[in-house]
Amino acid sequence: MSDSVQYNSEDAEEKRQKLVKELEELEKKREEILKRKKRALEIEYLEKSIEEIDAKKRKLDDRKKRERHNIKTCNKKKLIRENYVKMILTKMNEMEKKLVQIHENLEKILKEVEIIAKIIHEQHKVGSKDAKV
Repeated sequence: MSDSVQYNSEDAEEKRQKLVKELEELEKKREEILKRKKRALEIEYLEKSIEEIDAKKRKLDDRKKRERHNIKTCNKKKLIRENYVKMILTKMNEMEKKLVQIHENLEKILKEVEIIAKIIHEQHKVGSKDAKV
């Protein structure tokens, strides 16, 4: 009986040591899994941060494109206004030249009318003297 008790105690000690080893291995695996989980959470956090940064970058790029478009549009409108003003000034100068020319022509016509009026007046005077005599 002492053999079986001794055998049982050795067997129990062996089983206990196996269980202790299994427990230590399980504890190591648990710690490794916790480390992986922690790394996975860190990676997830970093990925979210990257997504947020990318979203902000896209917003800024979109705003930059809109600003560039607005500047181009504004410059086009400004150029169109400047060209329109130049065209109006050119037309005004042409009209002014035509008005000056018309004024000069009217002065010439007025002088000719005055000359014709003097001639008619002179002829009328001469005609009325002939009628009296």
